[in-house]
Amino acid sequence: MKLIGLHYSERSTGDLIGVTLESDITHLPAINKKFSIKLKIDNISSLLDVESRAAKSSRSDFKLVHTFDIPLSKKLYSFKKIDLLITSGGSDQISYQSECGIRYREGIKRKLKETYLYLLYSYMSNLIIRSVCRYVNPAIIIHCWDPAITNRIIQKFDIHSTSSRIILLKPCNIKKEWFDAVLVYAMGKNFRSVQVLSVPPVARDIGGFISALLNLLETGDGRPALLIHSKNTEFLPSCLSEDWRNSLIDPLITGMSGILALLKITFFGSALVCSKNNMRHDSPLSSGWKKLHPPQKESFNLARDLSLRIFKETYDSFTYCAGTMMWVNPNKIRDIWTRERLVAFQGLLEPSENLTEPSHAHAFERLFPEALRRHGKKVSTV
Repeated sequence: MKLIGLHYSERSTGDLIGVTLESDITHLPAINKKFSIKLKIDNISSLLDVESRAAKSSRSDFKLVHTFDIPLSKKLYSFKKIDLLITSGGSDQISYQSECGIRYREGIKRKLKETYLYLLYSYMSNLIIRSVCRYVNPAIIIHCWDPAITNRIIQKFDIHSTSSRIILLKPCNIKKEWFDAVLVYAMGKNFRSVQVLSVPPVARDIGGFISALLNLLETGDGRPALLIHSKNTEFLPSCLSEDWRNSLIDPLITGMSGILALLKITFFGSALVCSKNNMRHDSPLSSGWKKLHPPQKESFNLARDLSLRIFKETYDSFTYCAGTMMWVNPNKIRDIWTRERLVAFQGLLEPSENLTEPSHAHAFERLFPEALRRHGKKVSTV
């Protein structure tokens, strides 16, 4: 058993440290999910028990990943030396020493957010975003699965509410009571309209993404659309999964980057706009865990089968929009991602419950922006 990732995350209700452990499946059985933690910060020790959510790695070496969050009794206003002693079962234990907390630049940003100047900046940027959205009337397309996460995402669009259309993608296999709760929450907001689009239970959010694109192309709706989903990455600690999801969504809808995203997708000729924080296939994430393995061969095979201009070369050159969180201009993509190509690809998608790597879903996730870029379309980041 070894520790491969440590992530500090601020919360208004109490800060967290996210931990990622890895072990051989034969050494640490999947049923053993309870850990005893001894945490020492500034010579102050605390003892607690945590329960992980285990996820089997898709790699060929049959490793098991355990992730959990450690609640902290106080905020770390700077980098602090920490000592961790993690025990599982009988003699399985590891000790770890590191530094964790707020980096100097992050601390400056947090101090800035407490000033009246930042509040004025936020107010002015939100005012501009509302004005642009009122003119553009974009569609906010949300693939629903996890109701709590979906509601938190919907809450982010309060500044867009009177000028945006919400389209909720409803997977056919979602629990009715879950989706009804999300729908009631969305209807309670002051959106211009709320629409429900049922999508087949294939390829998780990628299946919904393709269904949404087909709907836009078939209805001739050329207005910009933001595609997002209730991403919950199981092989990451909950706090890191949430921080990553926010880093993909927030730059597209708030602040100066949100303004730039709207301008680029509406007036500056971009076919696609995503966050600079999107994770490339070779990124270690913040936790140091390299889980996502690019389905390189599948992406090239798909390009060949769909007659797309993708040449075999190093995968590092691919434009990869992690998590399929992006602004899309339907008028800019319809000549590349035609209805015929999307329908042909939709027939290849695996059922959501049996999605194993490498999958057609993740091959499409990588191929979608890259095909646009290789065919001369403008793919931008904010």
